[in-house]
Amino acid sequence: GYGRHRKAYNDPPSGSTGAQHLAAELKLDFERLWVRNLGRDDRVISDHGKEARFPFLDEDVVHLLSSRSDGDGNDDDGGLPLDLICD
Repeated sequence: GYGRHRKAYNDPPSGSTGAQHLAAELKLDFERLWVRNLGRDDRVISDHGKEARFPFLDEDVVHLLSSRSDGDGNDDDGGLPLDLICD
């Protein structure tokens, strides 16, 4: 994931900035988080007779927090300063 994120920021397609392309990649990651990552984690943990709990990864919480920024790298709108994260 991190290599893909770095490439998205450093080598965006024409007509897109690095921050915009990175925001699109992160959005894709968040949208498939429950299927791809948490599904795998749940299978591994439940195989050992345990149940994982991720209260801060609740879909409603993640959607609320991710909707606070337009992902343009400008932290004036309360979002994450993507240009600082990507350095």
